[in-house]
Amino acid sequence: MKKGFTLIEILAVVTIIGLIFVIALPKIINSLNSKKNDIDNTTNNMIISAAKMYVNDHNTKFDKIEGAVYCLPLTTLAKEEYLDSQVKNVTDDKDITNIKSVKISYDNTFHYEIVNKKDCVVGDKLYQLLEYIEKDGNTQYINTGLIPLPDWTYEFDFERTGEFSYLCGSDSAWNSGSFNISIDLKSTGGVSGVGLRTLNFGQLYVSSNLTPKINERLIIKKTPNQFIIGTNIYDIKIGNIKAEHPLVLFTTNRNGEPQVASIFIQQYRLYSFKIKDSKGNLIQELLPALDRNGVVGMYDTVEGNFHYNEGAGEFIAGPIKSR
Repeated sequence: MKKGFTLIEILAVVTIIGLIFVIALPKIINSLNSKKNDIDNTTNNMIISAAKMYVNDHNTKFDKIEGAVYCLPLTTLAKEEYLDSQVKNVTDDKDITNIKSVKISYDNTFHYEIVNKKDCVVGDKLYQLLEYIEKDGNTQYINTGLIPLPDWTYEFDFERTGEFSYLCGSDSAWNSGSFNISIDLKSTGGVSGVGLRTLNFGQLYVSSNLTPKINERLIIKKTPNQFIIGTNIYDIKIGNIKAEHPLVLFTTNRNGEPQVASIFIQQYRLYSFKIKDSKGNLIQELLPALDRNGVVGMYDTVEGNFHYNEGAGEFIAGPIKSR
């Protein structure tokens, strides 16, 4: 007859296994943490490398002044395709694209640190808000970096100073705009006035009586289903609009080429430009501003960065805005 294990023998075995587990557990945990840290470090290195490439490609935006500090959101790096659209933290598999920024400082050389976006704020000394910016010729324009969607809301606060055609645009072909808001003071289809164009519902022009007068400040808004000019509201169909190129201000972006020919001369002052998503969340607010070097551009209060003139010449700066 086979003899079974005694209680003492079972307890002894359990005790030995427990001791082995206690001894081995810290090493297992350290090994796992080391593995996670290796992945985290890889992700961090990828982000830092992307930020370095961005700085190298946009060197005119980063002045080499001792003590200068900049905030480069991961959303900007993703938007301009330096990173994937989502950057995940391996420790919890959460998307960190919208909550992290690269803090860039200059001390004889650039230094890079990944921080929470809320902890990386551009101080007042790095920019000054202006009342408006204005073109000094026909080649200045601002690239928003955003490919427009039909269910977004777009709002322009501007003042006409002369003749112009396009307030902004993202076209796919001549007279076939993927998304286009235009103020056309020339005859188009026998009608002059304020116009909105999209690929799917053709051109909508309203009475020339609503054409902004010289030095008249006006807010124009395009919502998913309405075109609003001051207090006048026009219902529109959302259509199946698919833009392919980023929206630019002060001209239109035709097949990826911002139009700067004389027929696209814009003569107006821009006080602000805002975009909200389908839920009403502000995703871009561009305000006229001077950077710390006195260069005129538009400061995005959402991302905390500058959008500079990408054409020739320079914008005319309006008065510094009182706070």
